[in-house]
Amino acid sequence: MLKLLLCACILVVVANANVMGIDFGSEFVKVTSPHGNASIDIVLNEQTRRKSNNFVGFRGDDRFFGDEAKNLAPRFPDNMFSMINQLIGFPFESNKTAQFQQLLTTFALKEGEERKGVNVVCRQDPECNYSAELLIAMYFQYIKLITGKDAKIKPQEAVFTVPADWTMNQRQALVDAAGLTDLKVLSLMHSTTATALQYGMQKRGFGNETVNVVIYDMGSTKTEVGVYRYSPPEERKDGKKVKVAVSLGHIETLHIEVDSTLGGRTFDACIARFLEEEIVKTMKIPRIIGGTSLQQHKAMFSLIRAANGIKETLSANQAAPVTVEGVAPDRDFSGKVTREQFETECSALFERAVEIAKKAIDKSGLALSDLSSFELMGGGVRPPKIVSDLSAFLGRPVDRTLNGDEAAAFGAGYYGARLSGYFRVRSFSIRDFFPQSIHFKIVSADGTSSAIRPLFVKSPFGARKSITVNRTEDFTIALLSTVDGESFTPLMSVNVSGVKSALEGLNYFNPTIVHENNTHIVRVELKLSENGVVVVEDSEVRVRLAANVTKKLKTRKNSSEEIPDQEKTNDDSNETAQATEVSAELPSVQIQMKKRSTSIKPTIELSQPSMGTEEVLEAKSILSGLEKRDKIKRDTATSKNNLETFIQWIRLDGLFENNEATSLMSTEEKQTIEETTEQVKEWYEDGEGSYDGCTKAEFDEKLALLKNVTATIREKIQEKENERKPKPAPVPKKQPKKRKPETPQEPAEVPEEPTEANPEVPQEEL
Repeated sequence: MLKLLLCACILVVVANANVMGIDFGSEFVKVTSPHGNASIDIVLNEQTRRKSNNFVGFRGDDRFFGDEAKNLAPRFPDNMFSMINQLIGFPFESNKTAQFQQLLTTFALKEGEERKGVNVVCRQDPECNYSAELLIAMYFQYIKLITGKDAKIKPQEAVFTVPADWTMNQRQALVDAAGLTDLKVLSLMHSTTATALQYGMQKRGFGNETVNVVIYDMGSTKTEVGVYRYSPPEERKDGKKVKVAVSLGHIETLHIEVDSTLGGRTFDACIARFLEEEIVKTMKIPRIIGGTSLQQHKAMFSLIRAANGIKETLSANQAAPVTVEGVAPDRDFSGKVTREQFETECSALFERAVEIAKKAIDKSGLALSDLSSFELMGGGVRPPKIVSDLSAFLGRPVDRTLNGDEAAAFGAGYYGARLSGYFRVRSFSIRDFFPQSIHFKIVSADGTSSAIRPLFVKSPFGARKSITVNRTEDFTIALLSTVDGESFTPLMSVNVSGVKSALEGLNYFNPTIVHENNTHIVRVELKLSENGVVVVEDSEVRVRLAANVTKKLKTRKNSSEEIPDQEKTNDDSNETAQATEVSAELPSVQIQMKKRSTSIKPTIELSQPSMGTEEVLEAKSILSGLEKRDKIKRDTATSKNNLETFIQWIRLDGLFENNEATSLMSTEEKQTIEETTEQVKEWYEDGEGSYDGCTKAEFDEKLALLKNVTATIREKIQEKENERKPKPAPVPKKQPKKRKPETPQEPAEVPEEPTEANPEVPQEEL
């Protein structure tokens, strides 16, 4: 039913709609896309699941993604990397690195050599050393692959969901990672905003009502609470219909509150820590968390996996049995955890889960009575205490009408469809903003700075602001972010160079007329893009200089005479004096201020540098090489599977267990097929075909051999099947239609030709 309602919002679909909506979560990744040029739907992965684990892993020359990589993590915890979206856009020495390590991951992190960002490394393989952006680009390759297979499209554009508190550096890093795979980012969208769009489209608008809704999303690594207002579409003043893209109304973000250290994984880590205390005390073994050996990493992965299982079991039961395998060499731990113990040990986390909702509603300026709905979603809200505590805070049960797993992905998909132009979508206009306030200061070449002033304060995406100064030397616009208005964090620098040479080219320093009103400005227009990154939209140096303006001479003759100006500009270079009155007058000189301008090109530097040209080229080369290697692996696996399937067909219902087929074979044919099949089977199971180095060509060669020896019998089987098929009924011949007898028509009157015998008809004059 939900799918039918959403389909009704799509009016027109254009061919080759190669756009995706990607909910890039820390635990799972969900993708939506048009399917067969029809409605937008979830993309299924190779296991036909509707979501994929956020895992990338390596083992030897092989690369693994999603569920396959996660399944290998217990055996190879050092080589399987998870939650990689949490590692981009900040320096290794940042407190975000320590914050990530509190999530109890088992793989190693290292400082990047050039940009000093975060690299992920395999402890046992020094060549396995990749930047976080490159790892994410690899995962994007995987997303494009499964989308192409399931949706039958070639993905080229995407809208990604991101946490609302992501910095400009993190947003730009995600855009850079997508660019490595030639994937165009149409927009970055806050996850709760994407969910709010899906909620509104699911309701098909709210008519003429104004509605306030809270979206509470607790994911794996963060909790985000957004407060949104839905209002009806405004009638156009010209009387025309409202545009389809905004025909459902408007969505305005009132406030988004984020806790980046509270999520489902945080509860898992809490359980793991108090469980470790019991294990160490009971079994008298060293601590598991923080160990450096491979065995300790395996034990820690087993511990965090058991903690997750406990949390899920306690969501429906009062107690959960627990078994942690391999906590020590050849030793396991068994015990029990109660719901009361869980809620007591992790009480601080439960308090924060309610506190963030209070903050979001308070900062939105609304009261609880103003809310129409409080939608709860996300994998982290499974513990019943979270639901009960939030319901107690609201004074009523929370709402759970959304599909919490897929709502954000669908919202991103529909927003991408609208931006791409491939769809004509009945939707909402969205007014979302960058949660952090952006301020600026001007820094001179000698290092002196101006006062800090506000630039984008709760400004919507797409907003533009101009900064104008009257400097004659190069300078830098330093952008800073703040949450409380007191402490500022550097975001980026806009380096404005070439100012003096631009002024020289406009004759500012050597004007024709030295005048007190001669002025100049340097103007830089900045835009807060849809991705939440400030870009330079326009920049110029503009001067206003005094110039002589020639007046016209009046003489006794009608004449045209040009009087030379002291300075010619674009505005007065073609002026002439036309005498039209009978009088004489001396030329009159009048001073006018003339404007001229020239453009300049500032450069931008983020506080965490983006990938340079050489690094991008190297990364693309690595991705291309890995993709070729993966394709060879996939093609080989397909050929191997085809051979195995054909062997099973021969041995079972296809030939040897098919009575009709065996009756059509001679003794010699049957013996030849049996011997050949047995030889290939032995080669496949115990010979060279069982080796990892066996190639696609070798599997194809064995398949061709089996098809060749069974060609005759397969033709006979096909003939028998054709004989059993009912023959189509003969199509009756169409009888020719009888033509109706034509009724005689009176001849049409023909106009008379002019002749001498009929003088009344006028004759043509020759």
